[in-house]
Amino acid sequence: MKIGIDATARTARGSVAARVEHARIARPDGSSSHGAPEHPTGGMDTLAVRVCVGPHVQRTEIDLAAIPTYPRHPVTRANPVLTARAATESRFMLAIGLAARAGAGGAGR
Repeated sequence: MKIGIDATARTARGSVAARVEHARIARPDGSSSHGAPEHPTGGMDTLAVRVCVGPHVQRTEIDLAAIPTYPRHPVTRANPVLTARAATESRFMLAIGLAARAGAGGAGR
């Protein structure tokens, strides 16, 4: 069985360094993956942060949970995701979630 850590609450407003440290701590505790969602309300670019975390946790799968499809179509995310997979030696995993304008925090107004 795989156990993953959802870093949403712990690192929601933290620095990149805090997110890296959280991922480092999670691995010895037995987790096989470290994930965080992308929030449409702003903050750091979670995809970029996940790429920064990857090199610091060599055996951990790096997850980005549910990128909303609105206002950005999944095709526009393909190149950054391929870059993230290359930067993390194919340990980057992406989830795509459906979204509508009403649920996207006012994005695209």
